[in-house]
Amino acid sequence: MDNIKNVEHLVLRKLCAEIQKSRGIPEADAAAVSDCLVGANLMGLDTHGVIRLKFYMDRVKAGGNNAVPNMRVVVCRVCPAACRGRSVSIPSF
Repeated sequence: MDNIKNVEHLVLRKLCAEIQKSRGIPEADAAAVSDCLVGANLMGLDTHGVIRLKFYMDRVKAGGNNAVPNMRVVVCRVCPAACRGRSVSIPSF
């Protein structure tokens, strides 16, 4: 496994956000998704980390995910919130 590269997490977050912005995703949304993906890697949940970014971007490119959804909170409680949007690429919490 000598092809493994270590990347500082802030650099990886910035790269992930730049990739998303190149697909038309707003900066704040790109930052939120990047935080979630890199955060998952930092917690050891690599299957839910940055490896998902290509899938998300392929879906945006194909029109399956909306790069600029009109999200609105319809129910908000301590946890979780119920949100409505069409084909969003932001992970739900």
